[in-house]
Amino acid sequence: MEHKSQFAKLGGEGYSKSSRPINFHSIYLMWIDIVSSVPKYVFKVFRYLKNLLHFLYWRIFHAYSSKNFFLHVPKTGGSWVKKVIAASNIECRNYSISDNAHIGLKDCPCLEKFKFAFVRHPVDLYRSYWQFKMTYGWDRNNPLDMECRSDSFHKFVRDVLDKFTGVYSKSLIDFVGETNDEIEFIGKYENLVDDLVFALKAAGEICDETFIRTFPVQNVSDKIAFPAVYTDQLENDVRSAESMVIKRFNYE
Repeated sequence: MEHKSQFAKLGGEGYSKSSRPINFHSIYLMWIDIVSSVPKYVFKVFRYLKNLLHFLYWRIFHAYSSKNFFLHVPKTGGSWVKKVIAASNIECRNYSISDNAHIGLKDCPCLEKFKFAFVRHPVDLYRSYWQFKMTYGWDRNNPLDMECRSDSFHKFVRDVLDKFTGVYSKSLIDFVGETNDEIEFIGKYENLVDDLVFALKAAGEICDETFIRTFPVQNVSDKIAFPAVYTDQLENDVRSAESMVIKRFNYE
């Protein structure tokens, strides 16, 4: 499947590197390695600590010297994120390669900079994807769309599961990295506003929280005209096929 994504580039002003503690970066990298290798039963706690450490590190030492990047995972609220960032007068621009607006890490021009993205529960993502395509049209250049397009939600999901098994779990790695080598911050669609505010602050941006929290939704699909209701079996099959995402991001 060809995955299309976009990321907005955010920016700040210069910061004197001479004022940084000499060994902080080494300590930071060592701590991230430790956090990334902890047992699963304490994963939630250490993920929070990892995000907090990222926040402090980038806020204090990179807030005014780095360009920051938003990587848009399809159907995770990215269109809203980009528009509210632009409307907030935060410096940004869209980045694409050969008209491909959905760019993953392998094509990111500044891997060393602060990067953030959002994920979504697979069951809801499949539903949202189909409703979006039924509302706005299928993409002739997307193999998944061409092989799985259907006016029936159940047939669409079944075809995706049969022909592109685990496609969301596999493609997500292209945007957020492997578990032991993640980008700086991964938020959730289910907590989109709060996580965006956190990410922007972690990146050193000054933002109006009230403005962000009241910004209208974008790219709304016609859910009334295109209802998408799972059977219990079909939902369980999606959960099974996308178990990596469910386990990795604590959607269980």
